[in-house]
Amino acid sequence: MNKIFIIGATLVLIGAVLPIFQIRLDEIQVAPFVFSLGVAGVLVGRYIQPIRGDELRIKRLRFQQFISSFALAASACLMFIEDKRWVLALFVAAVIDLVISYRMPQKEK
Repeated sequence: MNKIFIIGATLVLIGAVLPIFQIRLDEIQVAPFVFSLGVAGVLVGRYIQPIRGDELRIKRLRFQQFISSFALAASACLMFIEDKRWVLALFVAAVIDLVISYRMPQKEK
């Protein structure tokens, strides 16, 4: 994993937890901005990660990762308009990532 992805994923986690505390700066919520910055990091981190091999299975799983990334982006958009369905989009992205983490082959020794 690259550092951009790790930082982005950390910001996504922080941005997802911040709405619980209702932290605001001059009547503007902080959580959507932190969350969106993290989503941008996740998108860039996944985009620059090279695809190992020419296996069709790996390419299909990488496409599913991008679908998960767009679910994260939809979640960020829903956070900005203060729609509670952002949690559902985040849940969909998390489930897709969980499935991919079990299906993606590990590095060969």
